Amino acid sequence: MNSVRLKYRQFLSTDCGAQTYSEFKNILYAEDDSLVSVLNNNYLPLLKPYMFDELRICDIGGGDGNRITRILRYLNHKFHTKFHLDFIEQSNIYCNQFRQNVHVLGEYCSVTIMNALFEKVELSNKYDLLILIHSIFAFENGSAVDKLMSLLKENGRIIIVSNAMDSFLGRLKKIVDGRYSDERYEIDELRRTFEKKDIQYYEDHFFTEWTIEREKFKRDLNIIFNWITLGEYDDFSKSEKSKMDTYILGEGQFFENRYYLKEKEEILIVPKI
Repeated sequence: MNSVRLKYRQFLSTDCGAQTYSEFKNILYAEDDSLVSVLNNNYLPLLKPYMFDELRICDIGGGDGNRITRILRYLNHKFHTKFHLDFIEQSNIYCNQFRQNVHVLGEYCSVTIMNALFEKVELSNKYDLLILIHSIFAFENGSAVDKLMSLLKENGRIIIVSNAMDSFLGRLKKIVDGRYSDERYEIDELRRTFEKKDIQYYEDHFFTEWTIEREKFKRDLNIIFNWITLGEYDDFSKSEKSKMDTYILGEGQFFENRYYLKEKEEILIVPKI
């Protein structure tokens, strides 16, 4: 059986994978990215005591860079902070997209883009803030946590966001990943690693709610399934697809011409604030 963690990394490095994830993200969070809005409005203000005139930040698995761009623009506007950003992303496609748009950060942010796996990249800096938004799934094991902790400055913070294990997407991944020899590295495994290493953390959760128009239901569902199966949805058997259809129809509900779903997401901040 194949490794889902390896498949995750491989799929994101293809044009199809990068496009599929971008479409999936837009279905859940819309173009203005509601997840970033939640972080900016509810959680980043908690870090105000740790904000300085200049911050060194590392974004791990930052995708196309849109999220960190929105976050840094918010922090600059709110706290008048300048930044040195190290951006790590294993998908060359996403790195190129960020390179094309990084100029929007202007003079308040210097950027180094690294096309590499977090476990493989050599980092000589220590950071005031490390950010991982939906990017822990390909971690190989708990050794990544040791590396994260070694990169923190005194009074530095790590922010991690992931879907909850008992969420809509968390349970859907469980259905899909039965065909693999391993599982994605999920938030519960990360939490167990923290507790085993006696790493203190703040935790909270929030809900992302989204709707699918009835006329776009089949199309959007195929995008969701294609992302969760990492591009292998067409290879699933009829019974496997039926199981996924039954699951998703039981999770949401139609009201008039829209289908409503919600996703539970968890945030961990290390060390505890």
